[in-house]
Amino acid sequence: MIKPGQITGVSIKNQTGRISVLINNKSGLSYFIGFLINLPMLPAILGFDISGVSVIYIISLVLFVIKMMVTPSSVKVSVIGVSLFLGFVISFVLSFSFSDYTDYANYKFAFFFVKCVTLFTVGILASYNIYSFFKGYFHSIVIVATIALAQFYMHSIMSGLGFSISNRLEVGSVNPIWLSRLLTEAFLCILIFSLNRKYLALAFFIGLPSVLLSGSKGPVLALFISLFYRLKNIDKRKLIFFSFMVIALLIIFINSFASSEVQEFFQQRFLRVVPDTVGSDDIANSRSAIWLHSLQLVFSNAALFFQGVGVGNAYLVVFDSPIRFYPHNIFIEILLENGFTSLLLFVTTVTCAFLKARRSYWMPLFIFHVVNALFSGDIIQNEKLFLFIGLAFSSAVYVKRTLNGQIYYVNK
Repeated sequence: MIKPGQITGVSIKNQTGRISVLINNKSGLSYFIGFLINLPMLPAILGFDISGVSVIYIISLVLFVIKMMVTPSSVKVSVIGVSLFLGFVISFVLSFSFSDYTDYANYKFAFFFVKCVTLFTVGILASYNIYSFFKGYFHSIVIVATIALAQFYMHSIMSGLGFSISNRLEVGSVNPIWLSRLLTEAFLCILIFSLNRKYLALAFFIGLPSVLLSGSKGPVLALFISLFYRLKNIDKRKLIFFSFMVIALLIIFINSFASSEVQEFFQQRFLRVVPDTVGSDDIANSRSAIWLHSLQLVFSNAALFFQGVGVGNAYLVVFDSPIRFYPHNIFIEILLENGFTSLLLFVTTVTCAFLKARRSYWMPLFIFHVVNALFSGDIIQNEKLFLFIGLAFSSAVYVKRTLNGQIYYVNK
């Protein structure tokens, strides 16, 4: 598991024993809360329709607050970063006050606080023992991903599921996009937190079929970008050459040995923006079309540009009656629904979080969730991004404070 001396971007100098004691002595609550974070998806993977699983985030926050009250711990945060986030929260509230109070708008507003604001705060409080928190996070996501893979292979054997353009993988009530995101993030966590590279290779070959069957490009792209950042300290030319070689060999292998159905599925789902078999209505409502229509609407009116159409009212881009609709791009969503001021605050918050913790060993997870949020879900379905934003505004300060003769950055 995690050893401070193995953390990407930092190295321990004559203090390994002290840090190890810190991990062992304070691992209980932080480990448990880190373990809880990935559990909300588990019922859906198992096929249970259980509402209210997001209460796990609130429980995590309450446990941290109780811990802080019983055993006071100093958690230093970036005042600028927290102020930016609070500004974004205020702008979100103001935007909601001008919204049509539809069912989705009310739901989205409530769960923005239940998920996003709560996890941001959890991220800040988790910094007092970040290593143990990530141990729990790592264990839970591997367990949940393993259960999802078991479900996938069991379903494949029983139903004879094959590759087809219109028949993508679903496990329980989890759609292909979210399943692919779970599996690719679990693979990234194994790369970051596991010291045994045999597990990494095993995870890659076991998980690859299900990721391909999901037919979702977003999580795969997010994984590649995160891996590139994770490996940025090696020879860039070798990394680029190796990446192209892997992609080329994969394409050659599929075209040479795979069945025609597999070749067609791979080409349509991963090498084209929109599959050929998609109907005209689906093309008109595809992500690229919706993004363009959203921007056209926002820039057509000064009031809409600064104020937005209101929280949960993105349906106005396509539909006349209120439905749950979002453009599957968190930045376009915020600009469309909340206006330019909210977008500026959010972009600045994300940028500052990245700059603050860019050398942190967990930064690839931050990048992974940012890229994912550009292609799937709405703001409340990308809630873990806010966990890492909160972590960035506290743990980076912790690392700097620990640099005094104990930890130093290395470039390898």
